[in-house]
Amino acid sequence: MRLIALLPFIFLAACGSTSTKAPPTPQAAHLLSTPKPEYPTTAMQGGQQGRVVVKAWLTPDGEVQRTAVDRSSGWPALDVAALEGVKDWKIRPARTADGKMVDTILLPVDFRLKD
Repeated sequence: MRLIALLPFIFLAACGSTSTKAPPTPQAAHLLSTPKPEYPTTAMQGGQQGRVVVKAWLTPDGEVQRTAVDRSSGWPALDVAALEGVKDWKIRPARTADGKMVDTILLPVDFRLKD
């Protein structure tokens, strides 16, 4: 009779721990180096300012491989400067919960004139 009472414990030990591991969590991207893009002289002289949202494709080591304008500032000179500027940025790519690298990121780039 004692053997029957021990069977569930022996079964659980054979199957592994009864504790559950926490599922892996996703990791956010980290901006490691973000040199400020050059403000185009013609845009400064014309009083142009705004935000460009750049979509960037990353390599596994965090270099920006390719860029595209996701949302324009409305000023072509600022859009081009943002596209060129983020190519010098270094980013630790995000990872999904299962460890896969997320190879795209949206990067806001602001161009503001000082008063």
